[in-house]
Amino acid sequence: MGIHIISDSCCDTTSALQKALNLDIASLKINIAEGQQYIDDENLDTQRLLADMKASKAATGTACPSPEEYAEHMRKYKESFVITLSSKLSGSFNAATIGAQLALEDMPENRVHVLDSESASAGQTR
Repeated sequence: MGIHIISDSCCDTTSALQKALNLDIASLKINIAEGQQYIDDENLDTQRLLADMKASKAATGTACPSPEEYAEHMRKYKESFVITLSSKLSGSFNAATIGAQLALEDMPENRVHVLDSESASAGQTR
C-alpha cells in the first residue's frame, strides 16, 4: 500500500491535489450554539453554514478530529504521515498523537509519524 498522508481538513488542498497525493482527510467539525454541527468535508454547504452562523446569537466554535477518528484513518495504512494544523491553534496535533497510540496498540506493526505543521491552511501543504 505504500506511504499515505493524512491531514486534518484545515489543510487547504484542491480535490485534484488530494487525489494526486492520495491524501486522507480527518474532518474538523463546526459547531453552532443551537446544537447544529457541520462536518468540514466535501459535502459542506458553506452557504447554509454562513446563514446559520449569521442567525445564531452565540459564538460558533470548531472541534478537531477526535483521537479515535485519527486512529481510524491510521489503521488503514501500514505507514502514514499525519500533518496537522499548528498545535498553537488547535488540539489536532495532540488528538493525532493520541490517535497514533491507539492505532499502534491495535496494529503495532504499522508505522505512524505525526507532524505539527506549525502552520494552517495552505501552509500545511509546504
